[in-house]
Amino acid sequence: MIYQGDRGGAGVPHVEAWESLPHVPLPEGRWGEPYRSVDGMWRACLRRPLTPAAEMAGLLSVVIAADLATLAGLQAQQDEQAARGGFHWSRA
Repeated sequence: MIYQGDRGGAGVPHVEAWESLPHVPLPEGRWGEPYRSVDGMWRACLRRPLTPAAEMAGLLSVVIAADLATLAGLQAQQDEQAARGGFHWSRA
């Protein structure tokens, strides 16, 4: 890794094309980080798309709620429904 300061910059790291990127651990769990949308509702999306069979079973890829506590409850409900249906999340 070369620092931009070595090239006359302000010490900002620069990764050359031949260098590998720094290791970042894979995120845990089925759900991405919850966020608040412009309409004020909290949303959480699955990290991976649902299979057609999971969609047919009624699982949701996005849950929406007015507050974080309700959102967490909806996520837990979807996780339980997925487990009952035999739909297991994997990183692959």
